[in-house]
Amino acid sequence: MANQTSTGISTTRAQKAVLVQLESQGNRITTLALRLGISKQATSKLVQDLEGKKLVTRVPDPDDSRASLIQFTDAGKAVVETTVLYFEGLELKLGAQIGREDLNLVKAKLKQVANIMDPHGF
Repeated sequence: MANQTSTGISTTRAQKAVLVQLESQGNRITTLALRLGISKQATSKLVQDLEGKKLVTRVPDPDDSRASLIQFTDAGKAVVETTVLYFEGLELKLGAQIGREDLNLVKAKLKQVANIMDPHGF
């Protein structure tokens, strides 16, 4: 399911998941796949879709001439910033509704679950 961000670019949740995993210097497809917990092939497809939307670009990896790094474009950075602002607003709203202390407890428990499910921290 795609939704349009304030940048005017329609992105799916899966595409946003790729964007928020990117580091400023860029990442290889294999690194993104590990972090997302999906295959390299599925990650490559998501990256191709994001390239088509001009949200990411491939650049040569300076450490390995056979590999590429996936990096944000300015438009991709804007989508990430919008997504981060959305989740910050959601956290404020939830904190106001259930209380900050309870929200912090929920976040801590979810982090424990994530660590159990993915002990490598991807």
